[in-house]
Amino acid sequence: MPTSETERRLKVSEYNRKYYKKKKLALKKKKHNRYHTDPTYRKKAIVRSRKYYAKYKKSKSPSKGYTIKKFGNIELFSIKYLAEVLQYSESAIRKFESMNVLPKSLYTDRRGWRYYNSDQIELCIKAFSERRASRWSNEEVAKFLNNFWSKETQ
Repeated sequence: MPTSETERRLKVSEYNRKYYKKKKLALKKKKHNRYHTDPTYRKKAIVRSRKYYAKYKKSKSPSKGYTIKKFGNIELFSIKYLAEVLQYSESAIRKFESMNVLPKSLYTDRRGWRYYNSDQIELCIKAFSERRASRWSNEEVAKFLNNFWSKETQ
């Protein structure tokens, strides 16, 4: 029999972990069925999910509205920020990536959203300012960015 409250809690949490591990699939299926059949439960689950995402996952710059994330000690910026800095639209940035002018982002999250670190943004600013001044073509921009993209970001 446990001698202290702490030991009792440890035993209970260990029991709960084992129980959940053993019954994980059945519990998941039960939650899934309840979510799709009970509208009240669904609303509560959505609210819970949004609160969790807002608290732990989403990091926004309140002044600009673009997402900033931390990956270890690296600060990552969203495609919206890159588009704002380069003075292009987000769709133009995606188009540059599909045309292989802009290298693929090295950082993405589970949703596939692209993130860029400050070194990559500086490279883009230099390359696209040359392009905007009609000194470089798309091919020259692509060559410059590809030469330094992975070296600068390591």
